[in-house]
Amino acid sequence: MRGYAGLRIVRYRANLRRQRRYVVASEEIPWSAERLFLGKGFHWDQRHTQRLHEARLPEKRDMLQPGLIGRIADFLRPPSPEQSAVGGDPAIHGVEPAESDIWMDIRDRVGHTLVLGTTRVGKPRLAEVLLTQDIRRGEVVIVFDPKGDIDLLRRVYAEAKRAGRQNEFFMFHLGHPELSARYNPVGNFSRITEVATRIAGQLPSEGQSAAFKEFVWRFVNVMARALVALGRKPDYEQINRYASNVEPLLIDYFEHWLDREKGAAGWRAEVESMAIDKKSLDKGLQTRGLRAVTLVEFARRKKLYDPIAHALASTLNYEKS
Repeated sequence: MRGYAGLRIVRYRANLRRQRRYVVASEEIPWSAERLFLGKGFHWDQRHTQRLHEARLPEKRDMLQPGLIGRIADFLRPPSPEQSAVGGDPAIHGVEPAESDIWMDIRDRVGHTLVLGTTRVGKPRLAEVLLTQDIRRGEVVIVFDPKGDIDLLRRVYAEAKRAGRQNEFFMFHLGHPELSARYNPVGNFSRITEVATRIAGQLPSEGQSAAFKEFVWRFVNVMARALVALGRKPDYEQINRYASNVEPLLIDYFEHWLDREKGAAGWRAEVESMAIDKKSLDKGLQTRGLRAVTLVEFARRKKLYDPIAHALASTLNYEKS
């Protein structure tokens, strides 16, 4: 009995000193539709708190250092990349010699989970275990990684490919636009005015900037309404293009509008035959292209009205500068 009790103590002390190696291949990670596998471990209670406290007392510090046999074994054992990359405190696992597979009820995933740990203790590796199971279950998985861990990125893609979901894999990375999936922040909206609000909302609105912000909102709103009417989805490239030169958008919309306007039958021939003296026009229109000015003047003479066309025409009165 004394020998058995002594053997248990020796094994417990050895357990406090050594880092346990736990390796599982990706394809061997268990998964279930009802439970979530977390890895090897145990349920912590007051016994383990007491054991860890006692093991960390100054007079017991030598108990946490590798013994002679352990040092010889480490010297003879070939170095392992997986083992050398693992940090942490062996005593945290060492206070419980009997570990087992830990599973969590999948219904508890609706709550938040916080994982704490210092550098090199395996937080991304734990994330890989969870992500692997979520991908295999067919869940939508979104990963935000501010550190940019390339191994985590590779694992997510590899698991998506292994599960036959590589066509559902998308990566967003501003540093690699050639590889990144594209996102149009102004392409989806419930009201057309949201396009102008999202863009103008980035501008300062204090003091004299308020008038400029209001002008930008009106100008972008006109462009967005015209693009949607033409069947195009607004995006930053088009808005930037037409903000620099709105005339091509005006010409496209006026031609589209006049083609469906009942009172403008045969308008193309009339526009071609119109003679415009730019010197008689407003100062803002004198710097504009002849085609755009002619279309605006044709609609004015015919007394044709369309809210989007009228708003586009009013933008020509501003000088290009």
